[in-house]
Amino acid sequence: MTSIDTIRTARRCRLGLHGQGIAQVLAMHGYKVALGDVDGETAERAHVRLVEQARGFEARGLFPEGASEVIGGNLAAAGSIEETVATADYIVEAVPEEPT
Repeated sequence: MTSIDTIRTARRCRLGLHGQGIAQVLAMHGYKVALGDVDGETAERAHVRLVEQARGFEARGLFPEGASEVIGGNLAAAGSIEETVATADYIVEAVPEEPT
């Protein structure tokens, strides 16, 4: 079993609002987070959006000073889901579920 103390890299698969928030919080707290979605372009757009959003939160006092720089340094867009999870210590996925 993995202890929270041994986690260094987190992987976030699927980047809707819920997923983006999880990735942003992990990155703000020092985890290296690879962002993965249906393709690399979608992951890159999420990366840009998360850093811009963090700057806005920081400007409004919702995030501490310097948080957007930390988040930007800890997030990276991956080219595929396989690339996203290849070297993960911890994986979080949040996908829509189809009602049965």
